[in-house]
Amino acid sequence: MILKEFGGSDSGKYLVIDGQQRCMTFSILIRAILDVCSGNRYLSATQETRLVDCIYGVNEDSDGNEFYITKLTPSNPDKKSFDRVMCAEVDRPLDLDENTKDAIEKAYKFFYDYFSINSDKIKIFYGKLNSDNNSIIKISLTTSDDEQKIFDSVNSMGKSLSNADIIKNYIFQKLRENAKDDEVRKNQVTDLYNKKWDAVFYADDKKEFWYKELTVGRLKTDNLECFLKDFAIVKGIYAAKKTSGTYGLCNAFKEYINNLDDEELKIFVKEINEYANIYYSYKKGYEELNEFIWSDDQNRLLLILDNLNTTTFNPYASC
Repeated sequence: MILKEFGGSDSGKYLVIDGQQRCMTFSILIRAILDVCSGNRYLSATQETRLVDCIYGVNEDSDGNEFYITKLTPSNPDKKSFDRVMCAEVDRPLDLDENTKDAIEKAYKFFYDYFSINSDKIKIFYGKLNSDNNSIIKISLTTSDDEQKIFDSVNSMGKSLSNADIIKNYIFQKLRENAKDDEVRKNQVTDLYNKKWDAVFYADDKKEFWYKELTVGRLKTDNLECFLKDFAIVKGIYAAKKTSGTYGLCNAFKEYINNLDDEELKIFVKEINEYANIYYSYKKGYEELNEFIWSDDQNRLLLILDNLNTTTFNPYASC
């Protein structure tokens, strides 16, 4: 896990630079076990309290009343589903749709169903959780450390990162750095992210499209990464023949972004949003239609190319 101080060294808060999915899975697992244990004596009261303390903290309202808060606050794409699972009453199992497609809800349901049937495994799990054989490697960064460089270098030796996430992080990291300690400017960056990035790429009705897995040549990718490459080609940021693979795409974006001032970078984000909406309309059109009239020769050609997984013409057609 890579953590970075957030809100000052005395705040006790950290940004999870790498490891959020593992933290989320662990939290959902513990929550499911707590719900299975509710009303049963699979664990002692002390053991249950220790599990609660793993994933929840205690806060007070203005009247001094205590309430539980989750120790982990996920990024926007997962926050709604995570809160729905984690912020329900601790002593009551969640009422979830049996056919839910939400990954977080499905994970919770899997753990809950498993331990409901195999309640004898709860004590075994608890014992392993407290075993000295378990270890977590934690890299703690101060506010002055460059988390993106460390993030990239650590993950370059393991599973490939999402290029879209690297590009997004680099854009908004620079905007946050430009804002410095100005709270008004920080809020403007958050607002820009919510309206121009989150709303188009992480909206519930669009997320499935953007993260649909595609095969381009021998590479596995998705619509979001394909769009960013096409956008970069149109803007003259990226030339596939001169740049090596999708990793080169990230470097091309970084080099371009480094030459933009604060206002230019904000305009750049708005351009990405505008082109993304065009791309979405273009690509969704092919998912919903499988034929065009004879006179619509351009769209017929593009439909054929799309069905053949030929992406060479995408920048010209959709951007």
